[in-house]
Amino acid sequence: MRRFFLFGFICFRSVASVLAEPPGGTAPLDEASAPVSPATASDSGLTWEQVKSRVAADNPVLQSVGLGIEAGKAGVLQAAAFPNPALSAQFENFAGTGPYQGARGLETTVSLNQPFETGGKRKLRREVADQELKLAELDLRSRRAGLLLEAHALFWDILLAQETLLLQAEDRRTAQAFLQVQEARRKAGKSPLLEEQRTRTSLLNGELKRRRVERDAGALRARLAWLMGGDTTAFYRVRGNLDDLGPLPVPDPATQMEGRQSNTKSAQLARLRQSELAIEKAKALPDFELEAGWRHSSDLSAHAVVAGLRLPLPVWDRNRGSILRSRADLERARIESRIAEGRTLALIREDSRRLLALRSDAAFIRDSLLPSATSSFRSAQEGFQLGRFSPLEILDARRTYLEARQTYLETLAEYHGLELDMEKLMTVGSTDGAGSDQEAGK
Repeated sequence: MRRFFLFGFICFRSVASVLAEPPGGTAPLDEASAPVSPATASDSGLTWEQVKSRVAADNPVLQSVGLGIEAGKAGVLQAAAFPNPALSAQFENFAGTGPYQGARGLETTVSLNQPFETGGKRKLRREVADQELKLAELDLRSRRAGLLLEAHALFWDILLAQETLLLQAEDRRTAQAFLQVQEARRKAGKSPLLEEQRTRTSLLNGELKRRRVERDAGALRARLAWLMGGDTTAFYRVRGNLDDLGPLPVPDPATQMEGRQSNTKSAQLARLRQSELAIEKAKALPDFELEAGWRHSSDLSAHAVVAGLRLPLPVWDRNRGSILRSRADLERARIESRIAEGRTLALIREDSRRLLALRSDAAFIRDSLLPSATSSFRSAQEGFQLGRFSPLEILDARRTYLEARQTYLETLAEYHGLELDMEKLMTVGSTDGAGSDQEAGK
């Protein structure tokens, strides 16, 4: 009997030694120190800078949108071209009767016709092409910023999944250690079967959660691999620090947007519509055409110079409909630009308040909840060594600490995600219901 109690005591001490280790092998937490995330100490995996460079260089969407820049440059080159001259030849007074029989009365006129544009149409046409090129460049920058922000969000989500798996592995090791002790106690008749069954159920639930996290992490890695232009079946680990929250956000981040609104797609589209209105007004002025040439008369054996002027008369068509349509498009673009600006500023202020709240929550969990959970676990551990607590009470205390730490990680991940949303608003702007952006692609 004494040997049995000695064996049980050794098993309990082994479980206590497993539970005494803080997650990830880091130093124990106290009131003044924050927990170190398990994956932050890893030296394997892709850093954010590596992911960023690969997305910018190899993403197929950016490569496709980049061709739009080449098309815009070609449009500017074409808009700067002058109208081509026209060479004409006219043959008169031949194959007739009398003096016009055969080619005796043939008159041959060869002339060169050159159109001339009025109202600065060529300059205005080039301005429209320049605005379209700038819109394409803004679209490329917007797409690049959006894809980089999406990749950054995936980076944090994968990092959260990696650290969640590490926490679940610690929980699984703890439950397995308890299960060994409970099996020994049940065989000795010192522990009911219910305690062992509860631990086995806990292990099965933990295994289910692990499978779900791994499945979600696999989907996140596939998406990140596509953004990097790589094989979506490749396995990517990432390396970062969720605890790094960066500097405190400014009280009103909307002040940082001063001067940026002029570089948004909606503002650029308004400038394009302004140029289109100017060229439609210029089209109301008729272009003229000059003609100069040479004429030969066969019956007189004489030569002469011919000249002419062709000027359309704007009697029926003064381009009024196109001017009114362009004016309406311009006013619409201006209104949508103001709507987009107001929506963006409102979302930024809302996200700023949420960001400050999440930062406060993260600090509360780090400085209050985690130390309290750690203290409770240590007290339960000491009581367990003195025989005051059962293994299940120690397991519950340990799991409370792990859940608090998981909450801390999820709060950090939510903070980083919201921070990226705000950055996207400040660089790309709001695209919810932005009809101007849809018009830009027409």
